[in-house]
Amino acid sequence: MRILVVDDSEGVRDLVEKLLQFLGHEVRLAANGKEALDILEGFGPDIVVTDRRMPRMSGEELIRQIKQGKPNLPVILMTGDDLSSAERNVIAATGADGILNKPFSEEDLTKALDHAVIISPA
Repeated sequence: MRILVVDDSEGVRDLVEKLLQFLGHEVRLAANGKEALDILEGFGPDIVVTDRRMPRMSGEELIRQIKQGKPNLPVILMTGDDLSSAERNVIAATGADGILNKPFSEEDLTKALDHAVIISPA
């Protein structure tokens, strides 16, 4: 799978990239939402994994913009926040196809990717 990872933390980006590459995926990285939107067209990912809290553009706003142009592109939102049910509903309303809580394991990441690809409309 081709995966775009968006996170303002270089350490998180590098860790997720190494994990995804180990699992056999092709990965591109972006440090913020604007950079992600610039990379999106040329890379043509199968899925996007984005952080929630980033400067310039939040993960929720990035998801909204992605879904406007590519409604069928699965997007997973990563967060270190302890989300309430109401917050999870708001995130789901943006079009997020999954939420991945930090810190996460290889198994958590794999399950989130598989679930997002399965539930995203073709």
